[in-house]
Amino acid sequence: MSTAFDVLLLSQRLPWPPDRGDRITTWNILSHLLGRGLSVRAACFVDATADAPGVAHLRDLGVELATCPLVPWRRRLACLPRLLGGEPLTLPWFRSGRLAAAISAWLDEGAPRLALAYSSSMGQYLLRERDRLAGTARLMHFAELDSDKWRQYAAAARGPAAWVYRREARLLLAYERELARAMDRTSSCPRSSAPCSRSGSPACRSRSCPTASTSSGSGPATPPPACRHADLHQGHGLPPQRRRGRPLRPALWPRVRAARPRPASSSSARTRSPRSAPSTAGTASS
Repeated sequence: MSTAFDVLLLSQRLPWPPDRGDRITTWNILSHLLGRGLSVRAACFVDATADAPGVAHLRDLGVELATCPLVPWRRRLACLPRLLGGEPLTLPWFRSGRLAAAISAWLDEGAPRLALAYSSSMGQYLLRERDRLAGTARLMHFAELDSDKWRQYAAAARGPAAWVYRREARLLLAYERELARAMDRTSSCPRSSAPCSRSGSPACRSRSCPTASTSSGSGPATPPPACRHADLHQGHGLPPQRRRGRPLRPALWPRVRAARPRPASSSSARTRSPRSAPSTAGTASS
């Protein structure tokens, strides 16, 4: 097999700067690959203005990039007709002819040693090129399972929105099961997010990989021979992202203050008026 480059990395967002959860993960993956001297080609969606410095930074590091601006109103128009079909809306939202053409052109030069997709929405590009990636190690990182997120949205919604969310959860889970079966390895966080744990495929069973916060120091257990799925960390039963702020902030502040108390000296202690005290009500994450 001709290898023109080492790694194909697909992600929803540009892996720089590492200022939010998915960017932190993809940047750590990318920096690890670059640190090992591997050549990486990455395809992702960008904000044409805000991500310009990040694009320049990654190119300075030697990453060959293919990017596509993500314009929400255009994506909504593209998704509306799909409500009448049997495809989850996540796929057309993150489907780009520009990215697909760039990936195809790269594969014309030769297949990479590793193809890695972050989130199920980007896995569609691996399925599209499955024949030309037959000799490539294919890794799918589901992160927080998108179908489960929509299931939780549906449980909290009413009316037409609840119907749309239920539809998305059902169709996206079916797609994620297909995607998991097509990959050589899959990973997710948390354990309950593993699509193959509910797929009925005996070749796609899950195991838990201890991290720094959960490991006892004895090292990870040896996986069963048929295991192709690894959970990156334990789950905490959190609700969807947009509702996390309110329940977490009031509960965490006392623990943070107990762990890092203010200095007792009068020179450094400051008195806050009730008006300037930090609010614990929280705001919903976007």
